[in-house]
Order: sequence, then structure tokens, then C-alpha cells
Amino acid sequence: QVHTSRNLLVSLLHPVVVQAREDLQNNSGNNNNNKPPIYMQTMLEYTKEDGQPLSDEEMCILMAALLVVAVANTSAGVGASILNALERKEFIPILLDDISEHGVRSAPLLTSWILETARLAASSFTGTRVVNCDDFVLEGYHIPRGTMVTIAPHSILYNEELYKDALLFDPYRYMPDTPESK
Repeated sequence: QVHTSRNLLVSLLHPVVVQAREDLQNNSGNNNNNKPPIYMQTMLEYTKEDGQPLSDEEMCILMAALLVVAVANTSAGVGASILNALERKEFIPILLDDISEHGVRSAPLLTSWILETARLAASSFTGTRVVNCDDFVLEGYHIPRGTMVTIAPHSILYNEELYKDALLFDPYRYMPDTPESK
């Protein structure tokens, strides 16, 4: 069954990979909108330890894995937004009016609600990167090339200096003309 699922994933995603390869090849050096997204360009230009690029099958499997992660994260965010609405029933008619007036894609309160939910329900994932530039000084600290830097989202997203009442859910926090929206 795993083999069948793998074949299905490859057959579904293979046309995307082929098109991305063609777009990258046809538009190399051009500033054209038909270039594949940066994540796809990165996968297409990646070389393994043996110097070979990823095969189409490897790219399809990697894309499928990344899609699963994206769906899981999106589902968690949607779930958190729904729970926030159910816990604050007084906002449901206000949200519905906002959506009716502006449409789902441009409703300011809905957008603020989603951003605030994402801030409070952010993943605890910490992105670690290696400094890949010349040494530099940041707020008086010398950061040499090759230093591993880790960002802890919660230290930023729950920071009272950045967000007034940072631990409280404020659906108006990101509305236009509020300090956090800028």
C-alpha cells in the first residue's frame, strides 16, 4: 500500500515538477513571471552529496511531505480561529457583518482575527540558521560568520514591549490604524 501511495503522489505531482523545470529553463536570466516559486527553484537547483540533482520522484515525495506539514499547520490555525470564535460568541455577528460588507478576502476584522490567532497559536518551532555573511555587530554583540542563530517565536509574539496585553486575545489588534498593524 505504501508503494501504491508513493506512485500516486509521484503521478499527481510529476506534472508540476516537469512544468517547473521547463519554466526555470525557459526563463533563466529573465525577469519573467513564469518562473517557478522560490521553493521550487531551490529544489530544482539543489545538488545531493554525489553532485546529482534531485530526481523528479524525490522532488515529488519532498513536495508531498511539505504539503502535509503545511496542511497540518493550516488546520491547526483554522481550528484555533474557530475555537476563538466559539469562545467569544458576541463577536460572531460582528464577524459575519464584516464578511458580508467586505467579502472574505478583504474583511478587516476577519483578517485581524486570523492574524491575532496566528500570533497566539504560533508554532513553538524555532528556526535555526547559520550566519552565512561576514561578521557583524548586532546591538553590541559580535556575531561571527558560521554562528548558529535560533529564533524563538514566543519570545517575540508574547513580548509586552511589542504587544500591549500580549497574553490576551484582541481581535482588533491588527485593525487599520492600530500600533500593531503598522
